[in-house]
Amino acid sequence: MAAVADAGNDALVGCIFLRSARYRIRVRFSVPGGYVTNSYVAPSHRDQGLGGRLLGVVIAAARERKHEFLIVWPSDEAVSFYTRAGFQEAAEAHRGPSDYPPLEFVLS
Repeated sequence: MAAVADAGNDALVGCIFLRSARYRIRVRFSVPGGYVTNSYVAPSHRDQGLGGRLLGVVIAAARERKHEFLIVWPSDEAVSFYTRAGFQEAAEAHRGPSDYPPLEFVLS
């Protein structure tokens, strides 16, 4: 699923993507979740709430799809954006083999 924003002149100025999947938590147990990726807002449109609105669309879509959580591996510059939105360091069950832990947003 993709959410995009245009500046009113058919020029895209922001985007964010949600990849839905079932994530294995234990050997025979998996849960629906989502991976947030490729989020971007053009520099000329930053600090105006556009990124937060795009992320809100993804969170709403994840809830509609009955996801239990969202995962994101943000750049260093984007960590504060996601933590302000409610993402936290991922629980052990949602970590991959990387040394750098992802952030997760638990949907309740």
